[in-house]
Amino acid sequence: ESLRFLPVGKDTEMTTTSAWPDPSFEGLYLPSERSVTDKGFRATWQTGFLATNIESQLESCLTSRNCETLLANGFGVSLFQPVDIYQQSLRSAKYGILFVFMTFAAFFLFEVLRQMRIHPVQYLLVGSALALFYLLLVSLSEHLSFTPAYIVASAAIVLLLGYYVSHVLQNRQGGALFGGLVAMLYLVMYFILRSEDYALLMGAGILFTLLAAIMVLTRRVDWYGLGRPGPAMDPRDPYKNA
Repeated sequence: ESLRFLPVGKDTEMTTTSAWPDPSFEGLYLPSERSVTDKGFRATWQTGFLATNIESQLESCLTSRNCETLLANGFGVSLFQPVDIYQQSLRSAKYGILFVFMTFAAFFLFEVLRQMRIHPVQYLLVGSALALFYLLLVSLSEHLSFTPAYIVASAAIVLLLGYYVSHVLQNRQGGALFGGLVAMLYLVMYFILRSEDYALLMGAGILFTLLAAIMVLTRRVDWYGLGRPGPAMDPRDPYKNA
């Protein structure tokens, strides 16, 4: 995972090459020359005997067994692992609460705008399907790379939710629309996971967009009137009075 050196020579020059594309240079001295590409890296360190004061530190280590100062003069490189499958799965789980909330918000908008009553058990089943996504993602990532595992897991959940919601709403178009919204959320989350530098900005932008959409779509809703009994709805046409 790492390689460390102590410059005990009067003049020390050390060159390291590797096919690892993500080096992390560490220690008291940084490379005087370095080149990092997708195919690997090459780094060269150069130190002088007078600049390091290594002789007195080495004598102190050998005589008094006080080697902390000597070891602090080391330098080297670590093979940094930017994001592995478990780190990516953990990051997706951290965004899980946000995306479960966004899915429930979409479900709630269907209920409000279409004037349909959705049972809490149906909310629970939808939430269970969303939670199952992360278990599928981790288990598939152990046998596939992250991207194919993410595609398979998200496609399975989208199809399941689209099928279930189409029966809850008694409308195939509504189920397809809901499934499309969930698929779009998973697509956005994938780009957030792959973007290390703009993840926070993208998350904040999504929250703002969601809040703005809810406020615009529900601007004419009579919230006090939601609890009043309305006219009986024809079970054959749940959107008759919408």
